[in-house]
This record gives sequence, C-alpha cells and structure tokens, in this order.
Amino acid sequence: METILLQFLVPILTAIISYMAAINKSKRELDIVKEQCNNEIEKIRIQSENEIRKLETELEKQAELYERNAKTDMTKEFMSDFMKTPEMKGFVNKAIGQQFKNQFK
Repeated sequence: METILLQFLVPILTAIISYMAAINKSKRELDIVKEQCNNEIEKIRIQSENEIRKLETELEKQAELYERNAKTDMTKEFMSDFMKTPEMKGFVNKAIGQQFKNQFK
C-alpha cells in the first residue's frame, strides 16, 4: 500500500511544485511587464506635455503677431480715413506747397 501511495504522491507533489513555480514565474514576468508599461506611459506623458508646451508657445507667438498686425492695420485704416477728410487734405496741400516754396527760393 505504501508503494501505491508513493506512486501517486510523488507525481502529485511534483505537479504541485511545478504549478507553484509556474505561478511564481508568471507573477514576476507580469510585474516586469507592468513596470515596462508604466515606464512607457510616463515617457509618453512627458512627450505629450512637452508637445503641449511647444504648441502653447507657438500659439502665443501667433497671437502676438496677429495683435501687432491688427494694430498696424487699425493705424493704417485710421490714417487713411483721417487723410481723406477735407480739412486734412487742405492742411497737407498747404504744407507741401510751403515745402516746395522753401526748397525753390
């Protein structure tokens, strides 16, 4: 009876030990994969933050350029409208006439 019990017990113990070793190995591999994934996620997060900062900087520069262009356009439009007034036309013509007189005296 002992031999029959040993014949069943040895393979069962071997299977249990193999099973426990496989579970332990799988847990270690899973932990390694989790760590790799966490590192990859962190790397992507940092790249994304850098890209966002870069885009924000570009947008700020474009906004500044747009603002400067808008100011220039407004000044140009104001001066154009201002020079179209009859009073200003008369003043400019008079000033130009005086300049010509002073130049050719």
